[in-house]
Amino acid sequence: MITISIDEKARGAKQLIEHLRTLKYVKIKEKAEADEDKEYAELMAGSVDVDVFFDELDAKIKDHYAKNKNSKTSTAKDKRRK
Repeated sequence: MITISIDEKARGAKQLIEHLRTLKYVKIKEKAEADEDKEYAELMAGSVDVDVFFDELDAKIKDHYAKNKNSKTSTAKDKRRK
């Protein structure tokens, strides 16, 4: 995929844009729509796949309880047993 920016005010730009609209394999996005896509892409660039997130969370929970299995802190499950 290639992104091309066209200055709409430039001479001949409107004719070029109208010609491009006639091509089945060309999709034209208006500036606001393109800006939204860019913001979304920037947001997603820092995201983590949900499966990776839960795998890491599970590992941290197991690690925490493995390190603290002899501690005297009670969990909600322990309180229900009493």
